[in-house]
Amino acid sequence: MPGSHAVGERFDKYFKSPLPYLDSFRAVTMTSASFMNALQGEQVMAEFRTLTPTQRDRLSKTVGDKMNIYEGSWGSGDAFLFNTRRKPFDDIRVRKALNIAVDRWGAAAALGSTIGLRYVGTVQRPVSPWAATEAEMVAMTGFGRNPAAAKEEARRLLAEAGQSNLKIRLINRNIANPYTSIGIYLVDQWKQIGVTTEHVQLDVAQLETSLTGGDFDAAIDFITVLYDEPSLEFDRYLSTDRTTNNPAHYIDRHVDELFDKQDREHDPQKRRQIVRELEGYLLDQSYHVPFLWQARIVAIRNYIKGWKFTHQTYVGQDLATVWLDRPT
Repeated sequence: MPGSHAVGERFDKYFKSPLPYLDSFRAVTMTSASFMNALQGEQVMAEFRTLTPTQRDRLSKTVGDKMNIYEGSWGSGDAFLFNTRRKPFDDIRVRKALNIAVDRWGAAAALGSTIGLRYVGTVQRPVSPWAATEAEMVAMTGFGRNPAAAKEEARRLLAEAGQSNLKIRLINRNIANPYTSIGIYLVDQWKQIGVTTEHVQLDVAQLETSLTGGDFDAAIDFITVLYDEPSLEFDRYLSTDRTTNNPAHYIDRHVDELFDKQDREHDPQKRRQIVRELEGYLLDQSYHVPFLWQARIVAIRNYIKGWKFTHQTYVGQDLATVWLDRPT
């Protein structure tokens, strides 16, 4: 069936002899439930994208040491943003209230063991060379460790803005893991400050159309980081006339100025200071803010050798050095 699988065969004239080691591979497209059964039954040897912690635990229990499990920080996370072209989200007090009302540390504890949203982090991927330390994070807007005080301040900001009975429409992807759980968590957090949220889940095409056209109040966004490079990660936060990648639709010249400043700085320590300044400013403005970052959990049969774990599914997937240590 078209789209059900992809097949690769060894190229005998590959420039690095004797690579590749494998004669061929077959990559199959499967649903979450079916690939778990296939992994357990050894119909497939590996799942190179990611598992949830629940799936990992199931494999560990049923397959045991016949399966190797690799875990680490993934260059993938989730954020939420506001349509700054639509009132009252042009008001920093409203955006900031909705930002600080969300307890990231509590979310990591609640969601980390089930869907793998485990890492609290700002714009730069956690554990990357550019990542904020915990001490730096807790001083930033939305990342404090006192959720009760944060929610009290959020209610005050909404009242000051005349939005104590705010009703919003939150759009989200219609994929259960992790998007449904994130949406439910945000709805609950905002309910605690008196905000009524309509949670609408759309397919990817509908979501992108709504984001591009500005037909939304708030949205859940996904983050993908190929490399730990601040300029790549900040691109989505530039003013909308500087990038085609800004779904919050704001223009902020201070963001652009700090972006250019860090982009030109060659000294790593000085650049890191500017990166922190830009992150702090973005979080304070609360146009588009990180929620949590995901763990990558990869399961492969223990006879698969030569594969190296990376922080991203798009990086390090060269199978040239992979080989199988089992009888044919």
